[in-house]
Amino acid sequence: MPVFIANKLPDSQGAVLSLLVEMLVSAGWTYKASGDGQSGYSSTGKIFTNSGSGALGWDNFQAWARLADPSNRREFVFYRNGTETVRIKYSRLAKFTGGTPSATTMPTATDERYLAGSASTASASWLASSVTPYRTSVFFGMAQTSAPYGFWFAGGDAYRGWLRTALIVDPVKGVSADPDPYVNIFCGPGLSGMALSYRFWAPDLSNPSIADYSGNIPSTDFFPYATMDAAGNIYRPVAASSYYGGPLDTLSGALAVNYTGGTYNPFDSGLDAFPLLYQRPHSPFQGTSVNTGIKGWSTLCHWTNGPRLCWDTANNRTLICVGSVWLPWDGVTIPLGG
Repeated sequence: MPVFIANKLPDSQGAVLSLLVEMLVSAGWTYKASGDGQSGYSSTGKIFTNSGSGALGWDNFQAWARLADPSNRREFVFYRNGTETVRIKYSRLAKFTGGTPSATTMPTATDERYLAGSASTASASWLASSVTPYRTSVFFGMAQTSAPYGFWFAGGDAYRGWLRTALIVDPVKGVSADPDPYVNIFCGPGLSGMALSYRFWAPDLSNPSIADYSGNIPSTDFFPYATMDAAGNIYRPVAASSYYGGPLDTLSGALAVNYTGGTYNPFDSGLDAFPLLYQRPHSPFQGTSVNTGIKGWSTLCHWTNGPRLCWDTANNRTLICVGSVWLPWDGVTIPLGG
């Protein structure tokens, strides 16, 4: 059974990262190393004893953790950079065994990719500074306890249903030649739920600097990214196609929020929401078309079938709305703010 977290009201950025990491640990992930941003460091496991500031706490500048999935194949590093900023990176195969890690320095991997921030001092905003100290944002998440070990984690306004932050590692169904069948989605703070949903799912393929990007994700681009070559070396933004009147409509530029992503079936009146198809379409605005084609079908995300607020639920609470998509929910819990 997947692990779920619900209705959590963390009071700091460190508490948010702790919540995310401990959700993964409860699903079978393991600490490989960590540093508390001060003097505490472990090269083999967890150093943290609390989610606050001070010795062995998560809420310190430069606190970090290295985690491996239950198959011990893929690794992530989560790094608290500032009051509202983070750096998140992952390694598909090489693992984070390089560099000179310490209490304040996270390790490196030869195949590392940044999901948030960059290798420089730049980091990505994940929360507005006013969000967590006053417990105004509620957090939810899900982590699979069996392969392929996908997960999602999201937070937003506890009273108005506005999405503020999300991280989704979405396993996809595609061809067997894909060496990394996942789409990684990072989303920072926005103005409101629907405005943020648009940024969440619509990479600007008309921007060559983004469309031709083959290194790490720029800290300002909160879009879906995925490996787009058989060798696993090319990492590019992908778009999630939407559906209109039944047929699949692939857009080559910015993707509009989808309002026809499902229907209710006549047998049990359940919502049959359409899964996302991730692909890198040809863009007429690009000088060249690079690494285009289908990445695969989402296994976690389904389009909502109309404009909704975050934390709405459907199908006997087995789906929860995050931005413009449905994600798996526990079938029991009534979300705060939903």
